Amino acid sequence: MTAKPWTQQVAPGQKGSVPIEFNTAHYLGRVAKSATVICNDPVRSNLSLQITGDVWRPLQITPELANFNLNVETPSNSVTVRLASQLDEPLYFTELVNTNANIAAELQTNVPGKEYSLVLRTIPPFPTNNQSGEIQLKSSSPIIPTVPIKTRINIYPTVLTIPYVIRMPSLPLAQEFPYNVWVRNLGTTKVQVTEAKFDSPGVAVNVKEQKPGTESVVELKFPTGFNVTNTPAPALHIKTTPPRFPELTVPLLLTR
Repeated sequence: MTAKPWTQQVAPGQKGSVPIEFNTAHYLGRVAKSATVICNDPVRSNLSLQITGDVWRPLQITPELANFNLNVETPSNSVTVRLASQLDEPLYFTELVNTNANIAAELQTNVPGKEYSLVLRTIPPFPTNNQSGEIQLKSSSPIIPTVPIKTRINIYPTVLTIPYVIRMPSLPLAQEFPYNVWVRNLGTTKVQVTEAKFDSPGVAVNVKEQKPGTESVVELKFPTGFNVTNTPAPALHIKTTPPRFPELTVPLLLTR
């Protein structure tokens, strides 16, 4: 909630106002909020205002964002958006406008005039980069003549490192500094770390497979006195099998 400009001074026997704005964008159904007014009244210096109500929407959309999470092994996916009308009169959709070249959209009727399903799926050529878009439904209601459905395509690597950079304390190191990097497989093909090495000598590297084919940890130990004087900064290089997955590089992030 946000308080708008309110009456700063109220004379004896007079009235003032405290306008409060409540953004209902992310609420649905019964809501209860409170606000506190602080004043110099010696009897009631704190006054609590209770705000209750019901947030009603003519059309419930679930989910509000059609989100696709894809990778090389899963280039296609589908999302179903459910639309439920709360209007007294029947609601019909007269037109579907889709400007997403990589997404096919099909509107299905569950209950005529009341409930619908918008089935979305990615189609060839499958996307290779993150994308945002929108699908619009033209309706028969003057209250909601156009219904926008936001879409989002996220492209994730099949094999990734967590974290994606190595963060170091101040250099040179005053004491030995251990650091772990996890290699996680999000695909269905089993992946194993075959080699891990760090550019600088003296840094101990050890690989442990925690979940066969799915997750490994690369344990690093930076020795006392470790320092970086040259650029670019050294990095951790990780090779995996099968070989179609590229070498993973985790750079060292220096804080000056």
